[in-house]
Amino acid sequence: ALLFSKLAGSPAEMVQSLRFLLGYAGAALLAFGTCTYIARLAFGRNFSQSALIGLAGTYGNIGFLGIPLLSALAGSWIAVPLALVLTIDLVLLVPLASVLMRLGRAGRINRAGIESSLIAAIVKNPLVVAVAAGVLFSLAGHRLPEPVDKLTLILSQAAAPCAMFVVGATLATARASSYPAEAVFISFYKLAAYPAIVWGILGLAGIDGDWRVAATLGAAMPAAAVLSVIAAEHDIQSGQVSMAVLISTILSLFTLSLAITIL
Repeated sequence: ALLFSKLAGSPAEMVQSLRFLLGYAGAALLAFGTCTYIARLAFGRNFSQSALIGLAGTYGNIGFLGIPLLSALAGSWIAVPLALVLTIDLVLLVPLASVLMRLGRAGRINRAGIESSLIAAIVKNPLVVAVAAGVLFSLAGHRLPEPVDKLTLILSQAAAPCAMFVVGATLATARASSYPAEAVFISFYKLAAYPAIVWGILGLAGIDGDWRVAATLGAAMPAAAVLSVIAAEHDIQSGQVSMAVLISTILSLFTLSLAITIL
C-alpha cells in the first residue's frame, strides 16, 4: 500500500528516471561482482556459495525496513527512489544470484525451468506488483480516487511498526554460524562498501541531490531478512547468512545513523 500510493501519486517524470535506474543498476552489479569475487578469493568458497555471499553483500532490507523507516524520518518523497532501488534488487540482483547459485550446484541449468520459476517469483512478489501498479497508474496521468487514497494512507501508516515486527521475528530465528568471519565480512561490506560504491557510481552518472542520498541510504540498509529463506531454498550457507542478517541489523543502528548525519 505504501509503495503503490507514493508511486501512483508521483509525477510521471519521477518514475521515468532512466538514468537513475541505470546508474543504480550499474553500482549494484559492480558491488555484487566484487563481493562475489572477494568471497571466492578470500574464503575459498565455491561458485554457488560465493554468489550467495555476493547477494548478501548487496541485497538490503529496503522493502521491510528502509522504506517505512526512512519515510517516517525524511518524508514520504523518499519512498519513490527507494521503490525504484528495490525494483532493481528484485528483478536484477536476486534472479541473477539465483541463476548463478543453481548453475554452481548443478554445473548446468534447465533454461526453461529457471526462466519460468524466476518469472513466477517476480510476478507473484507483492512488492514488485505494488511498484509496477503505482508506476503504471502514474504514467497514465490519473489521480487516486479519494476513498482509495485514504485507504492506502491508513494501510501505509502500518508499514513501519509491521516492519519492526517482521525484522524482529526473523532475527529471533537466526542460526549461529560456524564461520563467523564470513558473516562479519558480509555485514561490513553491506553497511560500508556498498553505500560508498552506490554514492560514487551515481555521482559519475550525474545523479545528485535527494535521489542520490536516498539510494545511498537504501544501500546502507542491513542485509535483507529474506536472505535466510533464499539460502535455505538452495541449501547454501544458511547459518552464515542468518548471522550476517543479525550482525548487520545490529550494526546498522550505528552505521545508518552515521550515514544519515553525514548525508
